[in-house]
Amino acid sequence: MPEHSTMVRDVAALKVARVGRVEKSDDPLRPFRLVDADGTEVAAVSEFLHHMLADDASPTSLRSYAYELLAWVRFLRAVDVPWHLASRVEARDFALWIKTTKKPPRRRRPDAPAPGSVNPVTGKAAPGDNYAARTRRHARAVIRSFYATTAPTRIHRARDWIGSTLLRSSSSKDPRRHSAYRSPIPSTATARSCNARSSSQSIPCSMLRR
Repeated sequence: MPEHSTMVRDVAALKVARVGRVEKSDDPLRPFRLVDADGTEVAAVSEFLHHMLADDASPTSLRSYAYELLAWVRFLRAVDVPWHLASRVEARDFALWIKTTKKPPRRRRPDAPAPGSVNPVTGKAAPGDNYAARTRRHARAVIRSFYATTAPTRIHRARDWIGSTLLRSSSSKDPRRHSAYRSPIPSTATARSCNARSSSQSIPCSMLRR
């Protein structure tokens, strides 16, 4: 969808198919890869994960990044936009979609607390039906780092919306996050620092598997 289009995408009615997958390999230099709906490896994601591995990201972190990008690739497929042609409109709509969509149903214990209910003893709320704000922030941070790290010649349009929509969504006082869009040297601080806070922030892998 053109960036300045007056059309508003109905994200509530959007059907995002759970296609594609994250595969684990025995290659220590490429432990994970993202495969699209056609069974083809998404080379740009592999490149990103390779960069993150070189920056000392752990296997757990790499797996988390791959699953966050799987959600993004699935969303773009649903709106029929290639990843390298995504605009700030897709960034906005992805943020709205992940905010309003419900998690896939999971098998729950009979005595499990109702989603979103508050424990009267600890005062902590049980996970709700929708993705938590920190989960959504983590997803956006990973996507932003993906475009900041991928070769600029292949993301000439994507750069524009990352620097606005996703940057506002995942802003930080750390100047390295903001310089990623002006420097040809990739910055990997965003995704790694976000994941370091808690691996539970990422979209649960079980929610994304086929």
